[in-house]
Amino acid sequence: MALAKIGNRNYTTEVSVRDFAFLVDEPLEEGGGNLGPKPTEILDAALASCTVITLRMYAERKDWDLGDLQVKVEREKEETETKFVIVISSSASLNEEQKTRLLLIAHKCPVHKLLSQNKMEVRWG
Repeated sequence: MALAKIGNRNYTTEVSVRDFAFLVDEPLEEGGGNLGPKPTEILDAALASCTVITLRMYAERKDWDLGDLQVKVEREKEETETKFVIVISSSASLNEEQKTRLLLIAHKCPVHKLLSQNKMEVRWG
């Protein structure tokens, strides 16, 4: 569960998840205080970190050395929708079979699955 609380200070929001707390905000040019990442940046970070962790877990089971693994998430706006673009890179020398398999595994990251399902409910508590 995540809990977000906002007071009267424009868009600065206190977020707590388990035993962790952090700030989410909007940049100065969008009326915020720039005290933390934007909500959409948190979403990008969740997808990037989940993907890189999923890939690392898979590689460990296969005993593959991925070296330093990096996943970058960008969003591309198309006419009626937004597309997440996930770019994977590694400092290790991987063969084509490994790269192909890792691309398939990236789709199995739990955040990727959640975003692909597109189910959401909003209600008063």
